[in-house]
Amino acid sequence: GERREADLQDRLNARAHELDGRNRQFVSSQEQLSTLQRALRPYRMIDRMGVVTAGYGLARRLKHKRAQ
Repeated sequence: GERREADLQDRLNARAHELDGRNRQFVSSQEQLSTLQRALRPYRMIDRMGVVTAGYGLARRLKHKRAQ
């Protein structure tokens, strides 16, 4: 009867609250991801141009020369 309906409503309310919290966490994670992607954009552009790879190659050669 009424008690069972009240229990079901309580469970539904608890589940809705839990889902709302998870949704807020998801939105927050998405915002953090977007922020990181924007911050990394210049580095990805540099890497596409081969600057990072060239820098590592140069560093490797210098390290090899110093070891001799």
